[in-house]
Amino acid sequence: MAVFHANEFLTNLPDGLKDKTVHIFALTEEGPSDLSIVVTRDAKKGSEDLESYVERQLNALAPRLPAFRLLKKDKTTVDKQPAITFDTTWQTADGKMFQRQITLHTAKNVLIIAGTCRGDHFKSKWESMFNEFLAGFHLRQS
Repeated sequence: MAVFHANEFLTNLPDGLKDKTVHIFALTEEGPSDLSIVVTRDAKKGSEDLESYVERQLNALAPRLPAFRLLKKDKTTVDKQPAITFDTTWQTADGKMFQRQITLHTAKNVLIIAGTCRGDHFKSKWESMFNEFLAGFHLRQS
């Protein structure tokens, strides 16, 4: 049985249950937000490295999102850990969407930080807010 930590609670996690936590940070309490930042976890396949994981995810997104475009992809760091960042756009019924995604390995899984807004890029205030979020982001040691 593993111990699971969250800001609000601590529990014994029975063997077999997987952590699929999603943290959503938005500007509004209800309805659509002009900017949202979502942090999720995922499992890598076997000995898959970070680059292979990101390529697999991009290949899965492309056919599911209309007019999907990869704008850029770079290596970066988050809390001194190697990471890959990429910017994408796609079309929805309500217009174009933009997302910056940062992916990194943790001791147990892959962590994905995604900032999403309407349009084809971050407005400067969203860019600033996303960068501030990342600057304050620290991985917990288990």
